[in-house]
Amino acid sequence: MSLVYCPVAASLVGPKRWLPNAPFDYGWGSIGCNQLRCGKCGQLVRSRVDAARFCRHYECACQSRDEYNYHVIGSDAGDDHEFRTAWYCPGHPQLPLPIQLDGIDIAAVAPFSSIVSQTLANPPFIAPGFRSSSFWVQRLYRLLPAVSQQAAVGQAVAAQLASPDAATARAAIDFFCDIPAAPGGEHVAAVADRDHDRLRATPDPVSEGASLFDSMLEAINARLVLVNEGVPVDHAALSVARSALLSGEAGDATVFRVAKVDATWYCEHAADVVRARPADIEYALEALTSVPAAGRALALQNIQNIGKAAARAVTSWMKEHPELFDRREA
Repeated sequence: MSLVYCPVAASLVGPKRWLPNAPFDYGWGSIGCNQLRCGKCGQLVRSRVDAARFCRHYECACQSRDEYNYHVIGSDAGDDHEFRTAWYCPGHPQLPLPIQLDGIDIAAVAPFSSIVSQTLANPPFIAPGFRSSSFWVQRLYRLLPAVSQQAAVGQAVAAQLASPDAATARAAIDFFCDIPAAPGGEHVAAVADRDHDRLRATPDPVSEGASLFDSMLEAINARLVLVNEGVPVDHAALSVARSALLSGEAGDATVFRVAKVDATWYCEHAADVVRARPADIEYALEALTSVPAAGRALALQNIQNIGKAAARAVTSWMKEHPELFDRREA
């Protein structure tokens, strides 16, 4: 049987975070690795919660550590108090099917659409340290061993993006915020565009003062971040992001993301973005740090032409970033 490894590195967790009992649960998110082994003494690393000291105590035959929060082994390399260890994740067995997971029957060929509909907004379990109700479906997606099974779950979640129930729609959005590359993610932009007015008019049940469209933009941004992983640009998501910037609906996260993904468009429309959302001019300017010099010069000139306040902001920003301007650009 092939093994599944923690995607970042072996991680340790304090008592307020989740260290699962089942060996097939691995360390995605802020989940602790439950298969830790020491490469020096060869022992499995044991752990127990020390309630009196508010920590989780880990030990093998040659080393111990008390963890209070969350620590990825190797993340503190070079620090004065670096945790030097030979502990590592030797791999986790795959989820055995069929299985009953938190009371839900899961088979190799399961009615995943029905399972997702039942559990997306009403999960049978949410691990400590996680807030989104989509946690359980995310866990199911990550544990399923076959690509076809994962695809079925992803498409089932995508079908809930347009749910009239705000809690269900928000859970679906959260799923694609956290796993933007999952099958079905291509529907995020389609729903955001088609249902714009309804989403804009629907209060987000989780974030006070926000609409479901605001949350949908977070998923749009997550889709655009995939470019950093070599994934082709989701042009539909980019189109939604551009429109949201020009209408003043999108904030700083979208500004920075579009500037990095489509620098040419951003430079040509930076002034329009500022006009649509004047209060965010500092973010609009800061996004220009990631664009080519020629485009930056054009954008700054257009922003200066908006008015005196914008011109002062540009002058101030340029003084803060002398490294971006050599004598030839001055």
